[in-house]
Amino acid sequence: MKLFDTHAHLDGGDPADFHRRALAAGVDSMLISGINIETSFAAMEFASAFGGVWFSAGIHPHDAGEDFSRICGLLNHARCVAVGETGLDYYYELSDRRRQRPLLEISLQAALRLGLPAVIHCRDKGGADGAYSDCHAILKDFSLGGGRFVMHCFTGSRKWLDEFLLLGAYIGFGGIITFSNGENVRELLRAAPDDRILFETDSPYLAPAPFRGKPNHPEYLHLIVEKAASILGRDVDDLAAKSVDNSFAMFTKAERH
Repeated sequence: MKLFDTHAHLDGGDPADFHRRALAAGVDSMLISGINIETSFAAMEFASAFGGVWFSAGIHPHDAGEDFSRICGLLNHARCVAVGETGLDYYYELSDRRRQRPLLEISLQAALRLGLPAVIHCRDKGGADGAYSDCHAILKDFSLGGGRFVMHCFTGSRKWLDEFLLLGAYIGFGGIITFSNGENVRELLRAAPDDRILFETDSPYLAPAPFRGKPNHPEYLHLIVEKAASILGRDVDDLAAKSVDNSFAMFTKAERH
């Protein structure tokens, strides 16, 4: 079973060991996502060093005070296949909403200009849906302009799943589908069209069961795919192959190897 981890972050350890462990577990393709200036450059260096690895460059809403222009040069790199991680976070609100929204808009403008998809983080607090509403309004214009995007680690309601799917979204599913309290996300997985499903670890965060609470790694991606196959009643190899096809359909600049 060959897999594509469509969203992972570096763990600060030995790069060669990070790649070796992923490859040994069948993850022969991965996208390393930048969340600020420093990690976007680190993602570029890692992707440049290993086959089957690409990166995205972006500034997470937590770091909305950073200067997006400092990573613009990375977006033209041969191994940069997306803009992001970008989006809106009204859960922690580590940066002001008045900074988050313009940053998202600037990021999406760059994605349109370069023909790259966007990797979107969107999170609200409790039963609120302000982040989803604001994000949808911005992404609607992006989509109408020809933009493509993935809702990374999506945990919103079924209503918002349907709304983003109407804009052409792909949906990233990770370790939460294995959590005992993750039934809401399992329901989203059941509702998502099979040609819009991507799998991700979001490592080193959100490790799947039985490793929940420990550092995550792309080597655990197979646990997520196996759980998804069980939830959907699908053959795991067929689901894995479909998810890889979807990954390359989303990140068109990445070349099969």
